[in-house]
Amino acid sequence: MKNKGILKGYVEKEIARGRALKRNIGEYISKERYESVFCQSDTRPLPVKNLDKAMEGLAETFRIYNSSAVNRNYSENGRSNDVRQKRSHTGYSAVRKAKGKNVIPVWYQQDKENGRTYLSFASIGRYAYENTMYDLVGYRRPCTSRKYLCKACALFGMASDDSSLGSRIRITDATLQGDAKTAFMDDVVLQELAGPKISYLPFYTGSGQTTKMLTYDQNAQIRGRKFYWHSEFKGADPGAERPARTQRNATMQLVKAGETFLFQVYYDRITDTELKELIWTLTLGENTADSRRCHKIGHGKPLGLGSAKIVIDRQQERLAENGYRLEDVPVEPADDVFASFRIKNAVLKLVSMDTTKGRDVCYPIVMSSSAGGSRSNSNEDAGHRWFGANYKPGNKPARYSLPDAAQKDLTLPAYVTKSR
Repeated sequence: MKNKGILKGYVEKEIARGRALKRNIGEYISKERYESVFCQSDTRPLPVKNLDKAMEGLAETFRIYNSSAVNRNYSENGRSNDVRQKRSHTGYSAVRKAKGKNVIPVWYQQDKENGRTYLSFASIGRYAYENTMYDLVGYRRPCTSRKYLCKACALFGMASDDSSLGSRIRITDATLQGDAKTAFMDDVVLQELAGPKISYLPFYTGSGQTTKMLTYDQNAQIRGRKFYWHSEFKGADPGAERPARTQRNATMQLVKAGETFLFQVYYDRITDTELKELIWTLTLGENTADSRRCHKIGHGKPLGLGSAKIVIDRQQERLAENGYRLEDVPVEPADDVFASFRIKNAVLKLVSMDTTKGRDVCYPIVMSSSAGGSRSNSNEDAGHRWFGANYKPGNKPARYSLPDAAQKDLTLPAYVTKSR
């Protein structure tokens, strides 16, 4: 006799050390208490208008989780190659098995505003959006017509399928002015770096856009351009723990602080206003070697590397009147080039070495109440708990977003775990 209350379902288990380990379609979670069973429904299929796009996004998610260069926990056999790494991720290996049976268990998310459906391999997982970064940056896109040029494209040039414009600025390579034998440190293995996690909307969308937003396909706007705060580099400290070499970090030969490089900037057919703006951009408004306003250049910027001061020590013009010659001219003063005081205030904070003086620049931290309110280093209290507690898509507004650079307080509060 057939029991109508029993349905055929799909579940994934792994046997290890004589006991069953529960898996969330591929990712081991040490304290997972629940296990999902996927059953074929007798009701009509879920209508998905954008099925091809949804499957393309799911395939991209699968590719990302199977790349050790992106997924720091990836391990083909489900075991970590790093003895310090307790977690491992098999790249959703269960999905490969499911494909062989023509069944792929997925979670889905539907957006009632645009009618799109998004697929993921985990209940709280990565969803691929249809809007690209190019779609989202809006007016910050590179110019495509010579008739409508922003100041940067008008000076440095642009190229598109229909139009192009050559640059009126040329910058040479920078050459070391000191002794190369003493100017460099020994090779340093940097801490791991990764790309922006744009799926966390409160940090990457404009203020007030995260109340009910689930995806970047809901007319979202990127909040601005990315800057790196100046901070102290600690990776070369002889007493610091040397990170293991992986596919996600880099071994670099670093230049010692205080070394000088020389380069030239050539300009042609630019206006007086453009010249002043170029000088301000190079010097950040202070043309002195002891200025605390510095650029961030090169690799390792999130780790504190790349802070550099540019000083114009000489300015010349080529003159063709009464014979061709070069003539020294006074360096133009770095006049204020901002039309908005708010933007000027934000930029000066971003480039100042003093803004973060005496502070650690890092991801939001987790504090352990059981350890007397000190910073927690356990995996269970890792930074993802801060992000999870701060914002749950489609639920309540995010408690905190990234502070605006013009704000007085640029910090984010720590997340304090409850005592166990």
